Amino acid sequence: MCKEGRAYKGPKKRENSERSETRVEFTFPCEEDITAKEKRANHAGVTLPLATCRGGPSDLSQSVRLSSVAVPAHLKNLKRLFHSTHFGIICYFIWYLLFSYLHPSPLEDEPVHQNVIASFQHGNFFSELPMLPGYHWLIATISHVPGPSLGLSRFLTCLISAAMIALYASIPQQQNGHSSKRSPLLLAFLPILFPYTSMVYTDAVALFFIIGAVYFRAKRLDIFAALSMLIACLIRQSNMVWLIFMMAWSALDAWDQCKRENVLSRLSLWNIFTRHLLPKIFSSLVVLSFMSALLLSRGAVLYSDVSQNRLQPNIGNFYILSFVALMLWAPIWLERARDDLRAFFLKINTNPVQSSAIFLFFIALSSVLITTFDNWHPWNESTGYLHNIPLILMDKYISFRILGVISFFLTAWFVARFWSLQENRRHLLLLTFFTFLFLLPHPLVESRYLIVPFALASFFTNYTDAQTSKLTYWYFAISVVTCLIIASGHGML
Repeated sequence: MCKEGRAYKGPKKRENSERSETRVEFTFPCEEDITAKEKRANHAGVTLPLATCRGGPSDLSQSVRLSSVAVPAHLKNLKRLFHSTHFGIICYFIWYLLFSYLHPSPLEDEPVHQNVIASFQHGNFFSELPMLPGYHWLIATISHVPGPSLGLSRFLTCLISAAMIALYASIPQQQNGHSSKRSPLLLAFLPILFPYTSMVYTDAVALFFIIGAVYFRAKRLDIFAALSMLIACLIRQSNMVWLIFMMAWSALDAWDQCKRENVLSRLSLWNIFTRHLLPKIFSSLVVLSFMSALLLSRGAVLYSDVSQNRLQPNIGNFYILSFVALMLWAPIWLERARDDLRAFFLKINTNPVQSSAIFLFFIALSSVLITTFDNWHPWNESTGYLHNIPLILMDKYISFRILGVISFFLTAWFVARFWSLQENRRHLLLLTFFTFLFLLPHPLVESRYLIVPFALASFFTNYTDAQTSKLTYWYFAISVVTCLIIASGHGML
């Protein structure tokens, strides 16, 4: 019990004998004596009538807003969100200025993309691009009056990237009964994204329209969400996979809604589809049909005949996926490593026979992976790309292959354990499936291909405040190092 008393001491009216004025003062009880309902009322700024407070006159009908004493939590969160969003945008423009100053000439694939942008000014299309020219048409259209230039294309890409962070920050954290606690800085400083926000590459702009689709989906503007995904697909046709993911996401949410409304037993699957799902995904189905017809009319998925871009699975993409996940979420793995490893060995001790069988299976699988690994793509043999270095080492030394296989399984265990505790674990499982589906046909190993999966994962993952802070500092540090390496011309991500 608190020493001040058990009851709520509300507004107390005092009459001053020397003055005729009336003063109202507040005496708040300790936390033990307020009920859970009253706590929520205080937190949300709900008005409480004076008649319910001890010491308050029963004949007064006015009420006192307790929010005048303490700032509501949602206003504090809004202020924090406002500052973090602007900080990420400022960092984008700093990177644009630094990159343009240190490396004013085109870098890696920038000349190819810039030539396509310039060709649109003359009504020509550069046929060597494997992707659709949506990005190039957009940049060329905006820069039509001043004329295309490398600096302007970089600036427009940076501007769109900054708008993406602002759009991401405005997406509600509560969607269809599911919530996710997100920080815009985790997307802004995502190391595999940050360098490309001021480079003439398609990835950041394509992500802007995917984030836009999520925004419109949260606002229940399904037509605009489908149109946003259409533009994303016209920038990179591989984004059709994420268009289908959006529809699968809507299907999962529709199923959950039917469960909450207790209509699963009363409706057939066809009725659930036509009443609850079809209205949400109809526009997306139209976009998917259009994109499919567009690609089928050409008789090919790619828009170039370069042999290095032809569809072919490359297991190196899955190794890079595990390396990137192990690196980006390292602060979380270090925090959870002891418990996760303890759980691993506990499973082995609990079911030794079953564990032995699983162990033998993974030994056999690991042997196949180690002996058959081949870094066969010629573009992945260059040490100028940071993501090529582990692939080159694995190709030359069997010890690095063993480490690569161990890290792959270790990452899978850590991710499975962490995501199994998430409220949206089914959405994360769905995202994992589509990530593998997305990576499967890519012959070239690129860390850029992981930008969309990691960005979408933030909509389903809840981090603690401490984890968010650690990841933000970690992402920022990695981004600074990689950007300096790129701007100095010593390598690419």
